[in-house]
Amino acid sequence: MDNKIAVVGMGQMGSGMARRLVGEGEDVVGYDLNTQTRQALAKEGLTMADSVAEAVAEHDYVTVPTAAEEAADYVSLMDIPRVVKRLRKEMQQAAKALDFEAAAHLRDRIKELEQRQVACR
Repeated sequence: MDNKIAVVGMGQMGSGMARRLVGEGEDVVGYDLNTQTRQALAKEGLTMADSVAEAVAEHDYVTVPTAAEEAADYVSLMDIPRVVKRLRKEMQQAAKALDFEAAAHLRDRIKELEQRQVACR
């Protein structure tokens, strides 16, 4: 077939789609933010790009597989500062209670939200 397809996001769904399309003879290039994921999939024989721009350049179709976000986990950009403030308090309370696993989980969530906020500026 003559279709050129880019798959951006090579998690379980994206890599599965890419493998199937390649198996059907399509020209597929993939991209993922995670360098290790890109390297592992390249070793499997999938063509991987080093950037989104490279992945989508001159392709007929672009797909961005996404998982449905839990409504409770989604935070709008406008709400991030408020949510981070609340999570910091919860993290401190968990640490005081010596619940370090919960504190670490909250720390990771705070970091994720702050990175998202910076990336969207």
